[in-house]
Amino acid sequence: MWSIQLLQRTFRLSCRVNYQRRQQWMRTFSSSPCLLNKSPTHYPTDKIKNMQDFEEFASPEEKKHLEILKAEFMTLCREGVLDMAEPTDEQWLLHMNLESSNARRQHFRRIQKKQYRNIKKEEKKNEQKDQAEVVRTYEADIFFKKLYNFTRKFLIQSRVAQAMILEDPILIDLGFADALTYSEISLVVKQLYDLAGYINASALDPTPTLNVIFCNAKPSVQENKFLGLLQSRFEKNLEEGLDSMPVSLITEKSYLELFPRDDLVYLTPDAHKYYHPSEDGIPIIGAIVDKTTQDKLTHTRAFEDQVKMRKLPIDLTVNKFYGSKRLPITHAVDYVSKLQFTGDPHQAITALAPRNFKVPVEKAKNVKKYTQY
Repeated sequence: MWSIQLLQRTFRLSCRVNYQRRQQWMRTFSSSPCLLNKSPTHYPTDKIKNMQDFEEFASPEEKKHLEILKAEFMTLCREGVLDMAEPTDEQWLLHMNLESSNARRQHFRRIQKKQYRNIKKEEKKNEQKDQAEVVRTYEADIFFKKLYNFTRKFLIQSRVAQAMILEDPILIDLGFADALTYSEISLVVKQLYDLAGYINASALDPTPTLNVIFCNAKPSVQENKFLGLLQSRFEKNLEEGLDSMPVSLITEKSYLELFPRDDLVYLTPDAHKYYHPSEDGIPIIGAIVDKTTQDKLTHTRAFEDQVKMRKLPIDLTVNKFYGSKRLPITHAVDYVSKLQFTGDPHQAITALAPRNFKVPVEKAKNVKKYTQY
């Protein structure tokens, strides 16, 4: 028993001696010459609490020690061991308490991780600010867009209502649904949808607003093939339906029920006389496609209703007109409105497509062949 206690006492003494030797060795072989045979000072002290106090009360050895530590920091950054910003004054004071280079490196790494966390937090805050700014901008854009659409819609409606009183009407005859195929009806509906854009443009331009009336929507407005497809097209484009169609009136009544027969004129390319807005009266345009397989539909309708017929004065302004004289509904309405406003066929001709005045490619090739002989 006595021998065991003696061995334990000897072991404790040897450990204490080894610890003292290790401390002396660290002071002797430290990387900082200011730590040679010198007990470390633990900052902050009662006298030195920040870097300003350090500059005022620190000894030259302590200041030189700080310079060496900063030089060590710069060396580690140049070698790529550290990738961080310079520590703060408080961190430098704590860093001066470390004696070994390994402990100082670990302290630098802890500071580096803390800086990375702060950078990520700052980036996250900036992202949240940017997202909030984007949301505010988006909400402002939506508000002004809704305000613009409301103002535009109100202006168009007021101009169309004013045109019902001041401008001469243009009638669109929708009574040809039974005489056309489904593909032809679809083309007519597309032209009627495009006509809405023409009317909106005329309401926002200094020119007179178009006063367009849809008539002969038989057997009823809901069952008419033209209006049924037109309704679905408006709904497909997220619009309000036929209520957003900027026309003066959509009715199943005939044009003979709306106006006297003598005040009406049916526009058809099969007529023999030219149309004069000031003399002939209210124009009627048939809702047929310009490439329909059936001829003289509008001529037959006008003959049966005993309404006078006229054709557009296109031949008076151009030497050669290529294509069918049955114009698309949009071009016919635009041509008639310009003719009513100016009274000059030369200005109204600008409503037609430029392709109607160019020689088709096939005809141009045939002309070249004939000129070679």
